[in-house]
Amino acid sequence: MGRPIGGRDHPRHPNTDPNRDKMNQSVNNASERSGVPTSILRVGQIAGPLRRNGGEWNKTEWLPCLVKSSLSMRLFPQTLPPIDWIPVDELAAIILEIVHDRARSNELGIFNLVNPHPTTWEPLVAHVMKRAGPHSRLVPTQQWVDALRQSDASDPEETKAKPALKILDFFDGIAKADDKAALRYRTENGAAASRRMKDLSAVRPEWMERWLDQWAF
Repeated sequence: MGRPIGGRDHPRHPNTDPNRDKMNQSVNNASERSGVPTSILRVGQIAGPLRRNGGEWNKTEWLPCLVKSSLSMRLFPQTLPPIDWIPVDELAAIILEIVHDRARSNELGIFNLVNPHPTTWEPLVAHVMKRAGPHSRLVPTQQWVDALRQSDASDPEETKAKPALKILDFFDGIAKADDKAALRYRTENGAAASRRMKDLSAVRPEWMERWLDQWAF
């Protein structure tokens, strides 16, 4: 079964539902009675598309908000939770492959759809900082949150320039979290059912460049 291993819950993931195992068993029982192949897909962070003219990563989500706010302040957080994002177009292809693979099985399948090759924020933020000019700085994440907190969240111009103000508590949670204790998700089920997932690379700096172009930041 696909299940999280080690660590505790992290702000980027919902808390584990204590009734999850009961739900899994109920779905499994229904699948056995009906003979219909059933899968549970636990989707992690969905990133923007990689295809050109394939849309853009919604600017109201946490990462675009962080990036735009950082560019405005010329301050960038030093660390973020492990980067295990999957681009939305890659995710669609992975799900299709899993569905086709699962058509041959009546057993319940559980899949954690996160990037099987997590990376760190450092090589990505370096590319974002290039767009802020020569006076941008990388600071500890808590210091970044504290600097953001100095802005007036009641001022529409401030929140437009620094949209991360709207979800300040979320970023404060990230700053206070222990990355070493972050959940690591098992991905072998997904990799076995989807060649696309198995071959998916870690998030690359050139992907970040593409997302920045989509946002026009």
